[in-house]
Amino acid sequence: MAIKAVKSKKKESSSLKKKRGSLSAKELEEASDSLLVDYSKKGRKEAFAYLVKRYKDKAFRLALTVVPTAEDAEEVVQESFVKAYLGLKSFRGSSSFSTWLFRIVYNMAIDFRRKFSRDKEILGKNLNIEDNFSSKYKDSKEIELFERKDPLSSLEKKEEVKKVEEFLNSLSLEHKAVLMLREVDGLSYDEIAKVLN
Repeated sequence: MAIKAVKSKKKESSSLKKKRGSLSAKELEEASDSLLVDYSKKGRKEAFAYLVKRYKDKAFRLALTVVPTAEDAEEVVQESFVKAYLGLKSFRGSSSFSTWLFRIVYNMAIDFRRKFSRDKEILGKNLNIEDNFSSKYKDSKEIELFERKDPLSSLEKKEEVKKVEEFLNSLSLEHKAVLMLREVDGLSYDEIAKVLN
């Protein structure tokens, strides 16, 4: 009987915490986007931090389809999350949070590119997909070891990457974004249409 009373008090304590707006790290990790948005709107910064954690990589990949360097993409993503946080009160929920966020990222990336389009260095620079992704996601020692072990495969890989890079560089910004959102991030065509208008 004492065990039931202790369990009952724990359940009550947990439900009271939730009513007051207190969630554990595990609960925040597993929470839906809409719950995290609600908590974020109430000023719970840790809830928004979980939204950032959940979407930062996808936002980065989307920005990278528009801006020329990984550093530029990181800047766009940071500014986009700040804009999203400050604009949460205006988020109506008519689309998913991720669609709303990706629309912000895409618009900010386009604005960034327009702002610096007069700079000859940016205009003359092609997007180098291999450099951008390898600098962000690959361990250079791992690449070196692979290249030393199998130079033929390494050469073939570089040639394939170059072909993909040339193909991607031949696409418009919007087509690159569609390809990235669909094939890499797995968004539906309806979600992509909302992100890109």
